[in-house]
Amino acid sequence: MAARIKFILLGFVFFIAIVAVMFACNKTEDPPTPNMNYDYYPIRLGEERIYQVDSINYNYSTNRFDSLTYEIREVTDSPFTELNGDKAFKVVRYYRRKPSDPWEYLRTNTTKRLKFRAEKMEENTRYIKLIFPIRKATKSWNGNLFNDTDRYGIYNYYYQEIGVPANILGKQYDSTCLVHIIDYADGISKHIEEERYAKGVGLIYKYHLDTSHSNQTKPFPDQGNYANYKIYLKSYK
Repeated sequence: MAARIKFILLGFVFFIAIVAVMFACNKTEDPPTPNMNYDYYPIRLGEERIYQVDSINYNYSTNRFDSLTYEIREVTDSPFTELNGDKAFKVVRYYRRKPSDPWEYLRTNTTKRLKFRAEKMEENTRYIKLIFPIRKATKSWNGNLFNDTDRYGIYNYYYQEIGVPANILGKQYDSTCLVHIIDYADGISKHIEEERYAKGVGLIYKYHLDTSHSNQTKPFPDQGNYANYKIYLKSYK
């Protein structure tokens, strides 16, 4: 009798073990956490970026042509809480004409990085600079969602390149992403913008072209205005 009971108990234990294994095999595993690539947009209190700006402007009405090279310094300053509860940082911007000149205060912008996007307020205009995760499958986004810059629906933010090396002013960056912002022409005006970000650094390059004239086959407008500037990161610490 005792042997029979022992046999029944062993059978029951074996059955429970088989059921447990079956449930374990059928259990759905949680999907892996995606790499959000937040390090393309680092925000650290006290960080400093110095940019070289090469600017070319032409005004047809005044027949004035200006070519300038100057420097911009951005310092991530004190954190604060926005009205909606988001944590943001002040970004103090300075200007100087040449490296030997003292820095002059220009303005204070703000920036923040949320779970799915990075925002920056520039001259009281808020832009969505990046969206996360940064990957090729990421769809385009409305970088002007919080402003009225794109009144005609011609802007189209998307990742044109991801994880590619780039050389800016002789410095090599191993992993960068290129954000396409706009590439628009209608025969009268032309507007191109793009920004490049490096892992662990942030913005390292920006290109802006804005023209309005009657003959775009010429390097400068025969009738109209021309604005072209490039921003290069000189140093980051």
